[in-house]
Amino acid sequence: MLLANDCISDRMSFLASLAPNALACLVLSGSSIADKDLAYVNHLTGLRRLELEDTDIGDAGLAQLTKLNKLEYLRLTCSLVKGLSLDSLRCSHLKNLQIDSVGLDATAFSRLANFKELRCLNLNRSAASDSALNQIAKLSHLEALSIADNVHVTDAGIKKLAGLKYLQRLDVANTSVTADGILALKGIDLRSIRLSSRHKNPRTKARLQQAFPHAVIEFDLDRPRMPTELFAPLH
Repeated sequence: MLLANDCISDRMSFLASLAPNALACLVLSGSSIADKDLAYVNHLTGLRRLELEDTDIGDAGLAQLTKLNKLEYLRLTCSLVKGLSLDSLRCSHLKNLQIDSVGLDATAFSRLANFKELRCLNLNRSAASDSALNQIAKLSHLEALSIADNVHVTDAGIKKLAGLKYLQRLDVANTSVTADGILALKGIDLRSIRLSSRHKNPRTKARLQQAFPHAVIEFDLDRPRMPTELFAPLH
């Protein structure tokens, strides 16, 4: 594993001296690397995890990662990726894709269907809409889907996920999804459901709990309150 700090941006060329199987995990998050720097990563074919969170990496950078066919985890949170080069990745074994807090192009979601072994997908704040759910419904092994903070995701889209029999965790907080949309998934053994707080009431929670008896039902503002005594010196 190599966990890099920002100094790596001036030294990326040293990666070219490493053997293809030298690294299983490379974390470049928070660094000032550019698209061209990923040319030094492409030969590291032993990589199973690559993190590019909070970088200026875009589609031109991803397009250079054509040899990472063993990659299982890819984190692109808060990057400049639009998703137009996702199909250039040869990550047939990709199981976890974090591509949240990005402005994905409307055509990018069709490329997600290429990652047929995906187990976990995070699309929070990604400009997703119901049409994206058509593609996600093709990911038959999906176990966890987080698509929060996408207001154009509605009940009509969520209902398309009824065939995902392995789905266990679903986060649709701050979307237009209601309890009725979630109830259309009855028959799936959901273990965790997170909805927008505006739907929070005892009746809604009871309906969901009856349909999904093993699930933990949460709402987006459910969080422990900090004890007021912690702020005593400020009073």
